[in-house]
Amino acid sequence: MSDLSTAYDEIRAQIASTLPNYTELNNPYVIEDEADLMFYEGWTVGIADAANTNRTICNKITFGRDFIITMTKRYYAPSRDIAARTVAEKELFDDQITLLKDLVVFTSDAVVKIAYTNDSGVNFLAGDRFGILQLDTTITLEYFESY
Repeated sequence: MSDLSTAYDEIRAQIASTLPNYTELNNPYVIEDEADLMFYEGWTVGIADAANTNRTICNKITFGRDFIITMTKRYYAPSRDIAARTVAEKELFDDQITLLKDLVVFTSDAVVKIAYTNDSGVNFLAGDRFGILQLDTTITLEYFESY
């Protein structure tokens, strides 16, 4: 198994333990089609692009690989209920900060470091009687791979 595979599994496990009230969604690449959005809070992680960090140590090369962590939050949204939306938005960002605090200090045999890169801001997905907010957070994970 590659170190990327190990790191990916470790990141997923860390997210699950940090956000125990969230449910892992099935498809990180097409969130809008996700049937599991009916869960109150959801998360998923997708593997994105990588870059060579141009460092070699003992026949290992380091990569900086982006991972996109998507968090969703459903809220009841009666007509013009601004308070419900703003509370849900703030809770989503509070959960993001909790997750980032745990991730940036996380290391393992496969993971050298994790850094916050950026986020999408809040996106609104759907709803007549309820709304679903989405927040995509990009982290860069540095890991070793043997060659």
